[in-house]
Amino acid sequence: MNKWLKMVEKKEIKFALILFLVLTMIFFHTLILNPDEMMYSEASDVVFYHYKMQKMKFDAVRENTILLWNPIYTMGISYVGDPESFMFYPLYIPFYFFEPDFLFGLFSMIHVFLAGLFMYLFTRAIKLKHYPAIISSILFMFSPKLMAHLFAGHYVFTAICYTPLLLYLTEKYIQKKKTKYLAFFALALALQLLSLHPQIVLYSSSLVGVYALFRLLKKEKSSRKIGKQILFFSLAVFLALLISAAYILPIRDGVIQSDRAAPDFAFVSEFSMPPTHLITLFVPNLFGTPLSHTYWGAENFWELTIFVGVIALLLSLTALLYHRNLFTYFFSFTALISVIFALGSNTPLFRLFLYLPGFALFRAPSRILILFVLAVAIVSGFGVQSLMENQKARKKLGIITLILSAILLSSVLVIHSQNQEIISLGQDMVQTRLASGLLPTEGPFAKSIEYYLSNVPLVFNQIMRDLIILTISIIALSITLLYSIKNNTFNQKAKIALIIIIFIEIGAFSLPLIDTKPVHELYTPDRIITGLQQDSDMYRIFDASKKYPDYLAQVHDIDTIDVGSNVIPNDYLDIYNNLNNNPDMLNLLNVKYFIKTSQYDYTVELNKDYLPRVFFTETLDINKDTIQSVEIITFSPNKIKVKSETNTSGYVFFSEQYYPGWKAYINNQPTEIIKSHKIFRAVKLSPGKNKITLSYFPQSLKYGLIISLIGILILIYLFSKYRSGQ
Repeated sequence: MNKWLKMVEKKEIKFALILFLVLTMIFFHTLILNPDEMMYSEASDVVFYHYKMQKMKFDAVRENTILLWNPIYTMGISYVGDPESFMFYPLYIPFYFFEPDFLFGLFSMIHVFLAGLFMYLFTRAIKLKHYPAIISSILFMFSPKLMAHLFAGHYVFTAICYTPLLLYLTEKYIQKKKTKYLAFFALALALQLLSLHPQIVLYSSSLVGVYALFRLLKKEKSSRKIGKQILFFSLAVFLALLISAAYILPIRDGVIQSDRAAPDFAFVSEFSMPPTHLITLFVPNLFGTPLSHTYWGAENFWELTIFVGVIALLLSLTALLYHRNLFTYFFSFTALISVIFALGSNTPLFRLFLYLPGFALFRAPSRILILFVLAVAIVSGFGVQSLMENQKARKKLGIITLILSAILLSSVLVIHSQNQEIISLGQDMVQTRLASGLLPTEGPFAKSIEYYLSNVPLVFNQIMRDLIILTISIIALSITLLYSIKNNTFNQKAKIALIIIIFIEIGAFSLPLIDTKPVHELYTPDRIITGLQQDSDMYRIFDASKKYPDYLAQVHDIDTIDVGSNVIPNDYLDIYNNLNNNPDMLNLLNVKYFIKTSQYDYTVELNKDYLPRVFFTETLDINKDTIQSVEIITFSPNKIKVKSETNTSGYVFFSEQYYPGWKAYINNQPTEIIKSHKIFRAVKLSPGKNKITLSYFPQSLKYGLIISLIGILILIYLFSKYRSGQ
């Protein structure tokens, strides 16, 4: 019997794998049909940041080195200390050897597929049958929340796929008490640590930790046994941290110096979800969409996306009515807590959450909605199982969907007939929100008053589209349920119909978010870049208006003074915010050209007083008339070599970011790097001929690599024990 069950289970897993692969290829067909293009949106961090980050990694390997320092962004910043450099994540290894163009899309597809596979494994482990587990997986892997963040180029979100794997391994260990599951747990957590933004790791780990405790309290009878299992899980977490040390320790260097080391409440609560956005659970484009430049909601679109599909909500309701168990209760509670936390500063409860370790370090509480999506997907699976097993559940949901179909159909007809009046009402609402300051007309997310008002008709059309899709989906579900009631079984046709309905409902929102564009079109140099490329000197540019696309200059290896990095030292940020009133600092920053912005065009202005990137000065009270040139031998990201010959003592000044991990040598003898003018590097020299070398290999990386190696060796030892049967 057991042999037969295992054979059936293998066939079911194989079917699920094929289905998830086919659906992933359908979903990302634009990428597959355009393999020479890159995932694209006008708001994508891939375009603005990640493409150049990965291109630098690839270019460095072609020059037989590994990039540790990023020379382009923020007048130089640690590459290995960037939480989104993906330096040690195994699935990002191809970025070292291939151009990053198509890899971003491939990377997304792989992780979406894994999200489905791991969700399937977990839901099967908590006793969902084959078909309901497939529904849970589809809802999670193609969730609008995940796709909205891919649209924004937030690739750190893709590795949320490891959360259901961690839940699966937790569940299997609690059920079987076999050490191999803890070893795999440590490996999965290490992969998530290496691939994710620390904030998402925090949310994911919190869920997995609470789940483990919840299951242990239900499973074990004595506090001694519970304590023992908690110790084992803690050791697995510790092993994951050891394996990830090469990633974690260098990041810590940057965080300690940055404004994120002790953020205030305004920072932590930024991108809180307004309660009004809860209505987008049902009408996702009520506040417009960036796809048509009509978004008029708070903050930004992707952070506040909460839509999971109305079908998923109805299935979750069915589970709570007809399939109440430990798992439906736990994940329903998870969904509720996630929404409360996402509301952020809009609820007094948010301050209580900030007492939890780590929760007061990050902004954008609405990012936790990815756990809401995961929880709803799981509970929905139990709802499907109820429909399969319970005729009463099918009848109840059939009645609900019939009533909803009638209401929605009537609403669509009424709204369509009153479209002009509703558009006028919408414009009045916009005026009211503008008057109360709820719609920004100043600042980074600002739009003009005309923009908001002119987009009301477009938003109305999008709302109508949402309502029509919702109506069709509910009617289709109602027909499917009536068919299954008539046949007294939820048969194969009904199952196929439900998959199609769900895929179309969430696909109608998510599919348009997946687009591509040829790289050469994205980064075609404009006349500003073309002109700057004629100057072979070493220099930086600065856009005082902060309107010129810095990323375009950076892709073409033109250094910019910006704040585009993930972790920015506080001292640099303080100086950057006052640069417009500090011409002496701009000179020290090696700014040779200013980008001036008018209403219709950009112009370039030469800064005649700019200072070289490296020079000799007798005192650090720098005067342009007294500086002397030095010979630059090597100026690569990780290493700088210069020669100086002087008759007096003094300093070699480097217009480069002062940062822990840089070492200095004079004639091969170690010496101190002096912090000059808050953010620069300087080296003190004696008279004569001197060769000065600066190199970057932080101690944190050195120790991190050693610790990671120890962790990997421990993991290999555990797996060898498992394979040998000991």
